[in-house]
Amino acid sequence: MIPKSTSNREFLFGDADKDGVKNVDDKFPLNKNIALPVSEVKLSDELKKLRMLAFSYRKDTFGLFKNIRALGYKAKYRVKNVNSIINKMRRRAFPSNGVPVIQDVGGIMILTKSPQESYNIANYIKNNYRVIARDNYYKKPLSGYYRALHYTVLINNKPIEVQIKARKESKLHLRAHTLYKTGKLTPSISRKLRKEVQNIEKSKSWW
Repeated sequence: MIPKSTSNREFLFGDADKDGVKNVDDKFPLNKNIALPVSEVKLSDELKKLRMLAFSYRKDTFGLFKNIRALGYKAKYRVKNVNSIINKMRRRAFPSNGVPVIQDVGGIMILTKSPQESYNIANYIKNNYRVIARDNYYKKPLSGYYRALHYTVLINNKPIEVQIKARKESKLHLRAHTLYKTGKLTPSISRKLRKEVQNIEKSKSWW
């Protein structure tokens, strides 16, 4: 139970259920039996970085302001607070009109039995949806091992990312992505992944 006197900031950075995970990073902030952090990003760390960013801008902006005033000019200064920075980021990323800057908030992955089947489904996507971006990573594989078709389609003015790839390739991509996110994707491992992709192509068994 959250005390009525608790402020938003206190709740964000507090630990209501005493499970060692800050509320803002906790998927279940009021259940001490489940201590699951939010995946990918620790919001508390990101908010702290934004606060430090605003603080650093305040110092430099005020220094410039003083120099201008010292020259005899009238001036004003301001530095956006964290809420304003986040709000502007949100508006830039999800404008009320036009196509959002972030184009992979929504996405689907289609698993196929072969590259040919991937192309067949790609034709369906192209014929039935408005495509605003596309990449063919079968023709130009990323890092030598990432093979897939990527499309961004616009639905109700919202860009949705569509990835089309064979099942075995998808499993390999997931391993590579996990290694990359944890900083363990070495040149040696990349070579092994490229070899695995080549073996998949030779065997013609993509499922």
